[in-house]
Amino acid sequence: MYGSDIDITVEYITSPVEISAPKLNREATDDCKVTAMPTSVSEMGKSLLTGKVISANSKRMLKAEFDFLLEDSCSCKSKPRPCIFIHGLGIREEEPTNADELPKYWGDLTDHAPCCSSMKYAVLDSIKYAWTDKVQQQKVCDRMLTVSETSRGGTISDTIIISHAMGGLLVAGAIAMGTCSLASSSTWISTASPMSGSMSSDYFQDSCKDDTVLFMEIFVDLTGYCPAGVQKQRVCPYVQQAIRRDLLH
Repeated sequence: MYGSDIDITVEYITSPVEISAPKLNREATDDCKVTAMPTSVSEMGKSLLTGKVISANSKRMLKAEFDFLLEDSCSCKSKPRPCIFIHGLGIREEEPTNADELPKYWGDLTDHAPCCSSMKYAVLDSIKYAWTDKVQQQKVCDRMLTVSETSRGGTISDTIIISHAMGGLLVAGAIAMGTCSLASSSTWISTASPMSGSMSSDYFQDSCKDDTVLFMEIFVDLTGYCPAGVQKQRVCPYVQQAIRRDLLH
């Protein structure tokens, strides 16, 4: 190993050698000047430096950059409007119309969305169909258009759209392809959308090929997600890059 301060040569030996710490006389110690000040090391740092497991009883004293405590209630800072929630990957069975609730995916949002004058949940088959599928894009447009009475033609008006993960890609694809559009009176909130692709897609496909770890390989087989369908392939990073180029040109 070579460095700016010291070069180290490592040689493997067959038997251990006891190395005694060098001893300095008092005069030599007094002549040594401090060149660096000691710094505190976290439990994680100690684990990385020593290879020892972090104690289960130790606590990491990390100071948050901001307060995570939320108020018990909140108020709407804009105009209340009908809301529609667009889910991501993982729903198998499609509903013909918007649902009044989807707790297994979204949880209970009743008291947590004061800007929503009403709540509807799109339920689409995101296992079989990719976000680039034209029929799927038309379906998400149809779901969004039915929420507000002021929506006309293919323009979504006076609506708050909340999308998650691949649902954001589906909405973006539908708008980019001109299947529907948003009026200035609508608001779209996209959360956790893999706009540059998701490495989990690569890992998932490798798991289906038995090319990762045993646990994941068994898990994907038991869930029935293998072989990886086009909906998972369409969120690979390199596929996303190609799709973006097609949309921009």
